[in-house]
Amino acid sequence: MARPMGTRPLVEGALLAAIAVVIILAGTYIPLVGPVMVFLWPVPIVVIQLRRGLRVSLLVLAVTCLALSAFLGPVSAVTLVISLGAAGIVLGEGVRRNWPASWVLASGTAAVAAALLVTLGVSLWVLHINPIELQFEALQRSLEITAGLYERLGAGQAFAPARQAMEEAIAASRYLLPALLVMGAAFNAFLNYVVGSAVLARLGHRPQPLPPFARWKLPLGVVFVYAAALGMLVGGQRLKVGFLEVAGSNVITALNLAFLIEGIAVAYFYLSRLSVPKWFRILILVYLPFGPLVGQLLLWAGMLDVAIDLRRFARQGQAT
Repeated sequence: MARPMGTRPLVEGALLAAIAVVIILAGTYIPLVGPVMVFLWPVPIVVIQLRRGLRVSLLVLAVTCLALSAFLGPVSAVTLVISLGAAGIVLGEGVRRNWPASWVLASGTAAVAAALLVTLGVSLWVLHINPIELQFEALQRSLEITAGLYERLGAGQAFAPARQAMEEAIAASRYLLPALLVMGAAFNAFLNYVVGSAVLARLGHRPQPLPPFARWKLPLGVVFVYAAALGMLVGGQRLKVGFLEVAGSNVITALNLAFLIEGIAVAYFYLSRLSVPKWFRILILVYLPFGPLVGQLLLWAGMLDVAIDLRRFARQGQAT
């Protein structure tokens, strides 16, 4: 038989539910605040999961959902609570069990991706609305409006190559939705972990820290996954098996981003060895990946670093 909850957990839960509601409503209704607040939503759930466990966390989520229903409607409230609940519970449990940061991030990524799929299912099943298709339609309309503006300015021919490139990118992104979902979930989990760790540190908890950026490194097994995905892509193209081609393309897209990030970490490491000021390192590496040639070189550097560890040639101590 479950033990009854004490007064203190209920009071903490009610307070954190109220904070979660305020954060979500602020992110929903206050202009320019939404993109920032989205990474604060799970923090109250992270805190209550760490301090009081799953039962109180689920109670807090239920109260949050009921309160939000009055402002946003039940469907929107449920989808929001699913997304913040999945991230918050997994991140909070990872910190409570003192998991390494990489485990927490991997678990958080899986939880956020699963929550996104569930919310998509709720939208399709209850509202009969496909939010992904709505996003593509909005992109297409935006492109058409921009093209129309260039036509009225007499620069339609000049805009034609850019329009074609954007249309091809929109078409390609339809096939890369799984990769985009995973990359978005990983980014969300990473920022939630960073923000949540900062809040938990202020409350006296000590989550496992992320390694310094100059030491970020993927496991060697990723190279074999990439080779297998490349084989799926080539085999799917030659055998006309669409599923293999799409699956291989998605894995390669996601891993290319991971290799690019590792390549940037390699560049950051060597800049630190040259005693380049930290602010200048960050400034350089924010802009470098956007150059097509430099971005490709960084991606290749990331691949090589996974295989042979480029940083071992200059490592004489911990990178700053």
